[in-house]
Amino acid sequence: MLPFTFLMLQKPYMASLVRSFTFRGQFHSQNSLSVGSGDSNDDQHDRLPWPDHPERDNTLRRAIKEISHSEDEELEWYDEVLPEYASRDDALFPLLLISLPNLRRLDFEVTGFEVYFLSRVFDRIASSKPPFDVNPLFTQLSDILLIGSEYKYPSKYALFGACCRLPAVKRVYGHAFGAEDNRPQLRAFTGVPSSLETLELRNSKLQLDDLGFILGGLQSLHTLIYHIGNPWARAPVWTLHILSAFAIHAKSIRRLAINHEEYSPFYRYPPGEIDDRADPLSFVDFTALTHLRVVPVFLFGANNIINEVEPGSADEDVMLNRLRRAFPRNLQSLCITHAGYVFLGEQDCMEKAFGILLRHKECVPNLRELVFEGPFREEESIRRVGQLISLAETMGVHVRAVGLPENTYTGERGWEWDEEERFASCMHNSVGERVQVLPEPVVAAMGGGDNEKE
Repeated sequence: MLPFTFLMLQKPYMASLVRSFTFRGQFHSQNSLSVGSGDSNDDQHDRLPWPDHPERDNTLRRAIKEISHSEDEELEWYDEVLPEYASRDDALFPLLLISLPNLRRLDFEVTGFEVYFLSRVFDRIASSKPPFDVNPLFTQLSDILLIGSEYKYPSKYALFGACCRLPAVKRVYGHAFGAEDNRPQLRAFTGVPSSLETLELRNSKLQLDDLGFILGGLQSLHTLIYHIGNPWARAPVWTLHILSAFAIHAKSIRRLAINHEEYSPFYRYPPGEIDDRADPLSFVDFTALTHLRVVPVFLFGANNIINEVEPGSADEDVMLNRLRRAFPRNLQSLCITHAGYVFLGEQDCMEKAFGILLRHKECVPNLRELVFEGPFREEESIRRVGQLISLAETMGVHVRAVGLPENTYTGERGWEWDEEERFASCMHNSVGERVQVLPEPVVAAMGGGDNEKE
C-alpha cells in the first residue's frame, strides 16, 4: 500500500487515470502491524515500507500541509505517516484517495474501529472547508460502497455520513454500521444539500438522531433501503421515529424498503421489556411512493403479533382494516418480507387483512404486484398463500410467493432495489492488503508480503 500511495502522489498523470478503487483487507494500526515477522500466521499483517526515494518525505509533507488546518494537525499526520512502515492506515488512505482526481467509484472496507483521519478529511470535502473550498475534490465520485467490520461490534459511521454529502455522489451503499449506545455520532448539516438519489444500509443500526442528520442533508432522495441489523448495536429501534426521519423525503421517495435482521427482538420479547419499539406504520403521506418493501411487524406492530387478538374485539377490527389506511394511492408494488409470520399458526388476522385490502382495491387503485417472501415450509402455509393468490387474481393484482431459506445472508445479495448492482471482485494475492484500481493500464494489486505488481 505504501509504494502505491507514493506512486500516485509522485505521478499525478497516472493518478488521473484511475476511475474505480477497491480496497479489501484489514486496516493496519500500531497494534496490528508486524513487520517481517516470518510467521505465516502473521502474513496478513506484513507490508512493504515506503520506497527509499530522496523526495519521499518532502512529497508526503507537502501533501499533508495542503490539507491540514494547523501546525498541531500537521505534526499529528507526520507522526503517523512519515515512519518507514507508516503504521496507521486511517492516516494513509486520505492522502491516497485525494490524489485520485477522476475517481468515480469507491468500494472500501472500513475495518478500523477509529477512522478519525478519514472521516475528518471527507467531512471537510463534503462541507467545502479549506482547502477544498478553492480546490474541490471528488467532483466525479458518484458511487460509493462502504463495508464495516465483520467483527461482532458495529463500525462507527462518521465516514459514511460524510460520504452521503459529497458533491457528485448519487448512490451510497453501507453494510455493518451502527451505534453501540444511544449517543449521536454525527451533527446536523447546514451546508448545501447533497444530490444523493439512492441510499442503502444493510445490517446496520443508526442512532435515531444520526439517521435524521443524514437524511436531512439530502436534497431529493428517490430510493431508500434500510435493513436494520446487528444485535451488538445498542441504539434503540423506534419505528415511528425512523419513519419520521424518512418523512423529510415523503414527496420524493419512489422506492422504500424497511426491513430487519433475521433474529429480530420484536418477536421474542413483549413491548416494554426491550428498548426497541415496533409500532404500526402508515405510508400514506409518501405520495410519490410506487414500490414498498416492508416486514409485517412494521405494518401491524409487535404487540399485535406477539399477543393474540381476541376474535370479535375492537382490536381485531382495527388490525383487519389497518392496511386500508397504510399505503399511498400511487403504490404499484408491495413486497412483504419475513412473510412466514403472515401465514403461520392459528393467528390469521394479518392474512385476512391482506384479503380485505385486495377486496377494497379503491384504497390502492394502482397496485399491480404483491409479493410475499419467506420460508413457506408447511403445507398449511402454502395452502393459505395459494388462497390469497387466487383472490388477488380476481382483483387484477399479480401475487407471487417467493420461498427463501431462513437466515439468508444479506451481504451475498446484489445491491439496489432489484439487487442487480455488483461491485467488481478484487484482484489480490493471498495475503495482506487487497487493492484494485481501474481502468487499465493503471492496475495494481498490493500485497502485505514482498509481492508488488503494477
